[in-house]
Amino acid sequence: MSIQEALGRKIVCLCVIFNSILTILFSGDLLYALYIRRLKWHAGPLHILNYSSLLLIMVGSFLNIVTAKIIGNVNLRRVRFHHYFYGFLMMIVSLALIMMLAPAYLSILLMPILLPSVYSLTPIPISMAFLLTYGGITLVIDDIQDLSMRIR
Repeated sequence: MSIQEALGRKIVCLCVIFNSILTILFSGDLLYALYIRRLKWHAGPLHILNYSSLLLIMVGSFLNIVTAKIIGNVNLRRVRFHHYFYGFLMMIVSLALIMMLAPAYLSILLMPILLPSVYSLTPIPISMAFLLTYGGITLVIDDIQDLSMRIR
């Protein structure tokens, strides 16, 4: 396998993992808003499904992460450190940024509020810090097998 093919597979793997993380979080946030907060919002005439499709989307996204992890397992040279080091570094920097700018948002890190009345008030730097945190989580998931020999 050439370096271009290996790099392409790794980039696609990282994109799929990042997209799956966001899909799981946003589906979970919608389920939280619909079940826990008991909002009277229905997605249309097909609400008979009782929002089970969101659970299926979450399971499918988890399976996408596993599949992308298997497909993206290529041998590339490391740039000084492993991906998980850069992932942890990115998460620490973005969490520090969130704590300095808006400590109240740290409690909703894994469940971003997607309700339009609340989400539209979130400043852009905090949203960017959330995306950096999710990017760090992506790098850690991609290189998780280097953290433990039992994870293969």
